[in-house]
Amino acid sequence: MVWLKSASGVYTAKSGYKAQGETTITEEAPVPETNIDWLANVWKLKTSEKVKVFLWNSLHDALPVGKQSAIRNIPLTSRCPRCNEVESVAHVLFTCSYAKKVWTLAPLAWRFDPSPVITTRNGQETLRLIPSLHPTGVGPGTLSASICWDLWIFRNHLVFQKRDFTPEETLLKATREAREWTISQDQLPKPQSHANRIAQDPTLDPNRTCMYTDAAWNPESRCAGLAGPSSSHSAPDTSLTSPLMAETLALRSALNSALHRGINTLLIRSDSQNLINLVNAKGRHLEIASLLNDIYLISSLFADVKFKFIPRLDNSRADYVSKQALLMYQT
Repeated sequence: MVWLKSASGVYTAKSGYKAQGETTITEEAPVPETNIDWLANVWKLKTSEKVKVFLWNSLHDALPVGKQSAIRNIPLTSRCPRCNEVESVAHVLFTCSYAKKVWTLAPLAWRFDPSPVITTRNGQETLRLIPSLHPTGVGPGTLSASICWDLWIFRNHLVFQKRDFTPEETLLKATREAREWTISQDQLPKPQSHANRIAQDPTLDPNRTCMYTDAAWNPESRCAGLAGPSSSHSAPDTSLTSPLMAETLALRSALNSALHRGINTLLIRSDSQNLINLVNAKGRHLEIASLLNDIYLISSLFADVKFKFIPRLDNSRADYVSKQALLMYQT
């Protein structure tokens, strides 16, 4: 691939690959979107975590569409399998004739015309504000996010399995998934106004596995001792910049352990109130961003997982194990 700079200062990439029956195309170098309101457009949307991660990738143009294959000189067709236009992320989700038909049929409060959409950001910022019609029972942004997800899923069915679906089938599946997700959120137990101490909490579900996590951190050596599943496992770690990072690492370790043991329903208890509040709010934090992403993705693999703050006195066993792990590592 050769990058060329025009007189206007725009870089272009020429792909040396030419698929059978195609002409060599020149693609503009991808320019990352800037000034995106990630909370409004992704993380605060009322939809599932897998859909949020998908939207995050789509706004980064990080989906393996034909245009990206051409830019990277990957020997795959750069054309849309439905309309033979150059396939970009915005094309798959908005401007393809198939996507336009789906959006025309969508039960939105007012008509969405995807024809002027140039980037994924343009489409997403418009759609998240459009309410759904009353019979669907979902809020603004939920149905549109589900439609984008299923447009991508059915595109992959066509490309890899040669299975084609009608626009009506795509919309029906997206509407059903959005409604089911919304109903499941309404059925979640409401938090109590006055939480009891953990030692006095009744066992709500005898089939739910409970794990305690904690971490002991030394600021001089930047080492940490981690207490993991059921406070029966410990492991040291190094090059950690803060106690919050150590606590987050311990929590992620507990999730991984539970997943490998085939546990489906899980309650994790930690005495790090900042971390528990952050995870329960699906928040973002620059220092531990990658660890939080891992936690959110792993959590989605469980049938049900909860995170609860407990006082340090009620987490004494995990606290002891983490301190012993740190002491053993430093001696």
